[in-house]
Amino acid sequence: MKTTSFILSLACPVLLSGLTVQADENCLLDDGVVFSCSVDGGKKTLTVCDHLESDDPIASYVYAVPGGTAELFLQRPYSQVSAQPWNGMGPEEWSAITFTHGAYSYEVYASSERGAAGETSGGVTVSKAGAIVAEKTCDAGSVRETLGDFIEKLASNEATSKPD
Repeated sequence: MKTTSFILSLACPVLLSGLTVQADENCLLDDGVVFSCSVDGGKKTLTVCDHLESDDPIASYVYAVPGGTAELFLQRPYSQVSAQPWNGMGPEEWSAITFTHGAYSYEVYASSERGAAGETSGGVTVSKAGAIVAEKTCDAGSVRETLGDFIEKLASNEATSKPD
């Protein structure tokens, strides 16, 4: 799937080839890991970070080589991160957040069977102008996520930042 990798790494001009990241902990400083997994048999990592130290709440999306260079780094204020919380229906609990840059969107998602101690699955869907151009599924057993909690935080921030 070299084509998919190529699309993921070239889909956006915000490529920071000089940004070195820590292996599987792509969040800088003491930021909170909202979502993390490996893809392509551990050749890449996908991470969403909540920048806890920021006065203006921001989140970032990082697609990187473990312990190496970020191929894609997007940083957005909470107001520019869209959320899709679980709607309470169906056999699986799922949630997703989306980062955008120009015509591209990067939807990071996680799901797990309700009430079961099963494994959480996840990944990213990359779209351009609404059409899917790439999909990456997290390696089995590699997903760590608190998307539901982060989505609540986004909603809370939105409610408190609106003028009365």
